Amino acid sequence: RIEAGSLWLHGSVDASQWPPGAREKYGNAPCGDRRQEVVFIGRNMNEADIRERLEKAFVTDEELQSCMPEWTSASQTFPLGQMILRN
Repeated sequence: RIEAGSLWLHGSVDASQWPPGAREKYGNAPCGDRRQEVVFIGRNMNEADIRERLEKAFVTDEELQSCMPEWTSASQTFPLGQMILRN
């Protein structure tokens, strides 16, 4: 299951309106407070296999830097839905 979180502050709210502490924590980060978190809950899962598959899916630092304008200007429009990992 994929759930939408709160809106990103970076790019959607003026930094002067950020909650206390957020500016110090995220102010110098290239993408501000934008991040992704993945949590797996289950039984008998192969953590090493999951990590390997995720590592293959991540963009490299070079890919991130080459597309930084696109990454930092993208809106938060990830739809709710289901995600299924298959072999």
